[in-house]
Formats: sequence, C-alpha cells, structure tokens
Amino acid sequence: MGEQEHIYEGSIHIYAVRIEFECDKCGRHIYYFSEMPKPYLRSEKITHSATITNESDLIVCEYCGQEYGVELTKSISGSTVEIFDLEDENETLQIELYDDREVEENVGSLNEYVPVTDRDLAIEHINFSIYELYRRYLQGSLELHPPYQRKHQLWDSQRKSKLIESALRRIPIPSLYLNEKENGLFEVVDGQQRLLAFFDYLNNDFPLAELPILTLLNDLKFQDLSAVYQRKIQDYRLHIFIIRKESHPDIKFDIFGRINSGAIKLNDQELRNSIYRNGEIDFLEQLASDEYFKKMIPKHFELRLKHHEAVLRFLAFYLHGYSAYLGHLNPLLNATLDRFPGLDKQDELSFIFSQTMEIIYDIFKADAFVRPNIQSRRINMGFFDVLTTSVALYVDKKEHLLKHQGKIMNEFYTLATTNEYFKSNKASTEYVHRRFEIWLNRLNKIVDGEG
Repeated sequence: MGEQEHIYEGSIHIYAVRIEFECDKCGRHIYYFSEMPKPYLRSEKITHSATITNESDLIVCEYCGQEYGVELTKSISGSTVEIFDLEDENETLQIELYDDREVEENVGSLNEYVPVTDRDLAIEHINFSIYELYRRYLQGSLELHPPYQRKHQLWDSQRKSKLIESALRRIPIPSLYLNEKENGLFEVVDGQQRLLAFFDYLNNDFPLAELPILTLLNDLKFQDLSAVYQRKIQDYRLHIFIIRKESHPDIKFDIFGRINSGAIKLNDQELRNSIYRNGEIDFLEQLASDEYFKKMIPKHFELRLKHHEAVLRFLAFYLHGYSAYLGHLNPLLNATLDRFPGLDKQDELSFIFSQTMEIIYDIFKADAFVRPNIQSRRINMGFFDVLTTSVALYVDKKEHLLKHQGKIMNEFYTLATTNEYFKSNKASTEYVHRRFEIWLNRLNKIVDGEG
C-alpha cells in the first residue's frame, strides 16, 4: 500500500481504530474499537505503519486470551482494519495487524516439494442417494464426526427444513467431499451439517418448520410424510467427491484446506489430523499431556490443536535436524508423519521429550518460550524449536545443564534481545538455520565448559 497524505493544522485530532477479524486460536470473531488523541503536524505523511497506536496497545480475544498488537505490519489473514478521523469520516487509512506468527519463505507451490509423479489428486466423482449415505452411516462405514472436526454450532430446525425442502423440490445442493481412509471407510471432509440434517430428519428427530414453499408439510416429521415424499427424500442424489487414499498426503493436505467451508476454517494441524490416522496423532496427544510441557504452553493451544503441532515440530527438528527445514514448515511436518517412528522408538522419544521439557522448565520456568521484556505472553515458536531441540540433544547431561542454568538463561535471553536472527520472526531458511547454528554453538560451549 502506498503512502497517503492528509494535511492537518497542527491541532490534536481524535483518531479511532475499528478492527474486525477472526482469532487464529479459537476462531471467534473479534471486534475492537478505540479512540486515541494524536497530534499530527501540517503536511505529515501517514503510512499504513505509522504509529497511530502506542506500542503497549493490545487487542485481547475475550474467549481464549490470545493477544494481538495493532502497530506492526504483518497481516492476519482475513482482517479488516480501518483508522478513521472522528472529525472527518471521509479520511480513512487502512493498516495491518501484527501477531507473533512466523513469516515463512515464499516457496511457491506444492510443485517444489511433491514429486512430479505424485502431484495428481486421486479423486472420484460419484452420486449417492440420501438413503445409501444413511445406510452407510448406520453401518459405521461413513464417519460424520471425525476427530479432527471441531464441534460447530448445529443448524437449527428451520435451516434443516429448508434443506429438506430443497431436496423435495429437486433443487441442486452443493457437492460433498469425503476422504477415503486406509481401511476403506469414509469420513466427511466438507458437508457434515448437510448430512446431519438429512439423517436427523430420516431419524424423525425434528418436524419441518417454516417452509416457504411446501407449507403443507410444516410440522411433519419424516414418518408423517406420504410415501411419495418419503421416497423423494430417500432417492435424492448428492454429488460426492471422494478423495482416494492413494493421494499424496501433501496434495490431500492442500485440497482439504481449499474445500473446507465450515463456519471456522480448519487450521493446518486440524487438517493434518484428518489425514494421518495410524496412531501418530495418539502419540502426539500422549506427549502433549506431559506436565512440564503443559506448564509452558498456554491452555488455549488445545482449542485448535496447536499443542499437537508444537509436539510435532519438536519431533521434526529433533529427528531430521534443522537442515531438513527448507523455508516452509508444512512439508517437514507432513514428512515426519509420513515416516513416523515405530513403537520401539516411541518409548525412547517419550523419555527424551519429558526430560527436555522438565529441564527447560527448571531453567526458564513457565515463560520459557516467551520473548523477554515484553508485556505479551505469546509463545514464540522459533524459540520453542531452538530450545527444545538443543536441550533434547543433551538430556544425558541434565545435571550439567541445571548446574549452569543461570548462564544458559542469560546467554539465550541476550540473543533474544540483541541478535537479529532471534529478534526477528522470520522463518526463512537462512533465519531458521542461523538461529539453530548460533544457539547450538553457544550451548555446546557451555556444556563443554568453555562458555
């Protein structure tokens, strides 16, 4: 966005900030409005990064406690921000919000890390009748509530009724997407509420209500309909896209994100949980229940499975090394799940993880992964990656680490406040690799008695 100029007369103008966006932790909508007196001199140019608010200004989600700053220029997806002059409603500036998420490299498309032979999506287009889908649901071969799906607010009877009326009138309904699991069963990726509406009605769970066209059917349950209307509903055919199990996981991951149309979009880890279902997620949950990990990771991480993602990040960097990171996190995390350690390795990893978290907590306490000297307690995942991976490499020297905990803490906090690679949230290949290299070198010197 280019600079916008407005001429003021040197007096104090009252500015207001009005912001609406979706919290990336709990998915709730946040509405923020504040007024700030700010002096502006004549001919001063104001850009989208101008200091219209103070550095201490925070927007806090009242549902989960996630904090957002209102000054820096890293955008939250989908945000709408207006700064406007209360004395001149025609003067409006657009700004961007800041949060502490990493800024990854722009690595382009999936083409850069998915083999050419695996880039096609194995997908099949078929038509199923409502009755056939209902039969599969009752038999247990169609999973309507997969574990990765959050509990959305259920449709009310009026909305369900309108869907039933659409089927009776043969009005087309948007396509549904199913994912084929390794065992041949299916789970709903997109269309859960539509199927629930049909199945609930076939089960006589509600009567039709407030139908705008077929008004004579109001107050009737499925069992009260004539045989003709019952067959119309049962025989109504839905367009189904089935994502076959042969599809490459990263391609699945991409398509799930594109088609998910729930009220709250699934985040990356929720999508990941929908694809990898052979015990990997259970192990992530097991590690995430560690008492010291839970002391250092905020409770709201569990709302969107960010605690699973944090554990998976640890496993990815510990098992594959930081050199496996090439500017984009998802391919590394997906690859870790693709080549997930077997049961014989999991016991060892569980011990290393628990020891790592205990050591870090003993040294840094609850704010281990929080940037020092700021008001926010937002977790910095770059710090999480570096600290957990490095300490895990030295769990066999636990007593030595604790003996030098003061030196370790001072060294890390010095880097966090003075070193460009640590001060920045950039997650490019260079910045991530240099953070690891610098800290591993410092920690190694301390362990060897040179620091």
